[in-house]
Amino acid sequence: MEEISETVWVVWQKEKQSSKLQQIPKTFYDDVIEYLSKTPPTESQKTTQENTQRLLTNIHERRKQKLMAYLAYNQQPPQPLPPKEEALLTSLQSVLEEDKIFKTNKTQMVVTQEIPKIILPSGNELGPLSKNQIITTQNKKDEEFLISNNLCKLE
Repeated sequence: MEEISETVWVVWQKEKQSSKLQQIPKTFYDDVIEYLSKTPPTESQKTTQENTQRLLTNIHERRKQKLMAYLAYNQQPPQPLPPKEEALLTSLQSVLEEDKIFKTNKTQMVVTQEIPKIILPSGNELGPLSKNQIITTQNKKDEEFLISNNLCKLE
C-alpha cells in the first residue's frame, strides 16, 4: 500500500509543480485503481487508501485541465496518454472542431508506427506519437511527407 501511495504522491507533486502534462505510464490509472480495489485495507491503512484515492482524483482533474489548455493553444500533448485521457482528448477535439466559426482544410490521418519527435517540412514539431493515434494536419507538404514516409495513412 505504501509503495503505490508514494507513487501517486510523486505523480501528484510533479503535476502540481508544472503547467505541462507530465509523462505517466499508459496504465497508471488502471494500475492504481486495481491495486486499491483488490487490497482491502487494514484499519491503519484506511486513511492512506482514502488519501491515495483523493490524490488520484486530483491528478486526473489537473490533467484534464492541462489537456484543455493544450487544445486551446492548438498544441499536441506529450504522448503516450492513458486511454481515458486519449478518449477525452479525441472527444474534446471533435467538439472544438464543430464549434469553429471558420473551418480550415484539415486532413485526419492515422499514425502507422511509433514516431519520436520529428520536424515536419513546415517547420512544425510533431510527436512523440503512438501507433493508431489519429492526428490532423493543415499543411499539404506535411501530409505528403508523412504519407510518403509511411508514417501515417489517410483515415
